[in-house]
Amino acid sequence: MPTNQNGFRNQLIKIISRWLTLSHRHQEATDAMAVAQHRMNCILPQVLLDFYEVIYGTCIMDVFNRFFSPSEFRLDGDKIIFAEENQAVVQWAINRQIRGEEYVVYQRQEGGVWNEEASPLDEFLLQMLILQLTNGALSFSGFAELPDAVFVLFDKDLTRVFTSDRRSEFDAFETEDVLLCVVGGFGSRQLICASNSSLPIRDLGNRYSLDIMISDNDEITRSNSGAR
Repeated sequence: MPTNQNGFRNQLIKIISRWLTLSHRHQEATDAMAVAQHRMNCILPQVLLDFYEVIYGTCIMDVFNRFFSPSEFRLDGDKIIFAEENQAVVQWAINRQIRGEEYVVYQRQEGGVWNEEASPLDEFLLQMLILQLTNGALSFSGFAELPDAVFVLFDKDLTRVFTSDRRSEFDAFETEDVLLCVVGGFGSRQLICASNSSLPIRDLGNRYSLDIMISDNDEITRSNSGAR
C-alpha cells in the first residue's frame, strides 16, 4: 500500500481511471475543500484533499456509501465527520487536529461512541473507493460467498489491486473485465465483484464454481429514477 502522498494519489488515479472516466472538476474540489478548512478552522490531511480532487463530481461520491460534499463536513467535538454508510446509520470521521504520523479514521453509529477503524486514512479511502466501484458504480455487480480454497486461487491467478498492511480483512483483485472485492476473514469471506457487462461475471462464476447473484445496477437506477 502507498507509503507516501504521491504513492496514494497515483494508486487512487490508477484504480479509478481503470473503470471510470476521471473527473475534471479538480479546481472546484480544491476550492470547496479550502472553504471547508476555513469554516472549521483546520488543516485537512493531504490524502483527503487528493481523494476529493479525484472523485469530486463522479458517482463515487454517493453511489453506495456517501462522501459528504465539503460544505457538508461537520464538527462533532474534536472530530470532523466526512462520510456515512448507505443507510445513514454509521458515520466516519477524522480528528480535527493531527495526532502522530498518520490520520486515524473513526466510525460510530449515529449518537454512539467513536471507535478506531482498522486501517489508516489512506488505506480506508482506497477500500471505500473499491466498495463504491463494486457496489453500483459499474453496470453490473455480483455477490457470493467465497470459499477459502477459491480465495487462495484468486491470490494465485488474479492481479491484486489492494493489499493491506493491516489486519483489515479486505482484499481486491481484477481480471481484464471484472473488479473483485473480498471482505471478511478465514471461513467467512464474501465476494463483491463488478463489471460493465454481466457476461464476465458469469464466466468468473463458472471458472471458480461460484454461485454469483448478479445485480443490474443500471436497471436499478432507472427504476429508482422512475419512482421519484
